[in-house]
Amino acid sequence: MKCPFCGYEDTKVLDSRPTSDGTVIRRRRECPKCGARFTTYERYEVGPVLVVKKDGRREKFDRSKIMKGILKACEKRPVTYEDMEKLVDRVVLEIQKMGNPEVSTKVIGELVMSGLKELDQVAYVRFASVYKDFREIDQFLDIVKELKKELEELRRKLMYEISERIKEARELGDLAENSEYEAAKNEQGRIGSRIMEIEQILNNAQIIENAEASEVGLGHWIILRNLDTNEEYKVRLVTPQEADIFNGKLSSDSPLGRSLLGKKVGDVVKVKAPKGTFRYEILGIGPE
Repeated sequence: MKCPFCGYEDTKVLDSRPTSDGTVIRRRRECPKCGARFTTYERYEVGPVLVVKKDGRREKFDRSKIMKGILKACEKRPVTYEDMEKLVDRVVLEIQKMGNPEVSTKVIGELVMSGLKELDQVAYVRFASVYKDFREIDQFLDIVKELKKELEELRRKLMYEISERIKEARELGDLAENSEYEAAKNEQGRIGSRIMEIEQILNNAQIIENAEASEVGLGHWIILRNLDTNEEYKVRLVTPQEADIFNGKLSSDSPLGRSLLGKKVGDVVKVKAPKGTFRYEILGIGPE
């Protein structure tokens, strides 16, 4: 293995060990010429497999594209790069096990979603909003139902049980050395953080859950007419991570995006902007 620092080709392996899931071997190396140390990873490589896209086009399998999608889904989430790498490795291994010369983007998406579901639920929702067929969301809606139930239980616990514990602890006096009060406040903070996380997940989920074929939903193309200028636009409603207004990709978190969600053909939405209020009529809605 060539040294990345000086280019010397005969570097030495100091240590080798597999990752916990056994899909990657980590090797610690040293260059005898410049003394630099670096790490390499030995992992599965998918053979000559073609990826079949939704429109029937085929392209060579590219591991980096899977990683790119996972990185976008996990943006600003408590997921380490190492965990993301492990997920990609598992997906690659599953594709390798199939032994087929072709694999569809749907299969790849399902494999990634299966891993993200265990890794981080917010990341799962983000990824699902892009790759999932919105007409087949039973499994997704089951998760939403479970989260709503958990949210209700946490709010009830925060409102009654934790509030009562804090009240009783205060009555003991001297909060500086009151372990009961400190424990209750810590529990309050933990529950509050979990409530915020679930609310974030459900805010994303609401986009998908309420979207019917006749209504504007995430991934749909929308034809709009500005009723003040009579100009027509075609935009696609996407996640904030995908947004690119110059290419017609409108963020679902933008004022216009939020106004459009759940609306139907013929509806008129109003959007307030620094330069005034704009009115848009929905002329058409198309699938992803």
